[in-house]
Amino acid sequence: MYSYRIFTFKRFYFFILLYSTNMRKVTNEAVKNFFNCKNFKRSNTEIEVKDWIVNFYLHGNTIATLNKKENKLFVYHAGWRTNTTKERLNWILHYCDLWGIFQKNWNRYYSDHENKNVISFDHVLEFSL
Repeated sequence: MYSYRIFTFKRFYFFILLYSTNMRKVTNEAVKNFFNCKNFKRSNTEIEVKDWIVNFYLHGNTIATLNKKENKLFVYHAGWRTNTTKERLNWILHYCDLWGIFQKNWNRYYSDHENKNVISFDHVLEFSL
């Protein structure tokens, strides 16, 4: 499928253009509803809003949580290192203008725009928005 690499800034726009044309419709709708704090359910994807907490579920597992009160985003892979999980998480991160998750030698990593901070994505990533 697609491999994530750290691109120069000029190539970043090409990457977004290339990948966005292949984004699943359900991912697009789910990510928009996640950040607009609206309940949503389609096939294996669900957005649940409770007070100021918004949860993003994939196959019944929480893969992202948005705390609107504290302006924090938490992303998890919930033990499922599938391409679908990676796709959903990457589009959540792209929406916040964060870089994304990529895979190398069967391990998952998070990297920022300039590849300055590359960290292993084993459990939970927390971001202040």
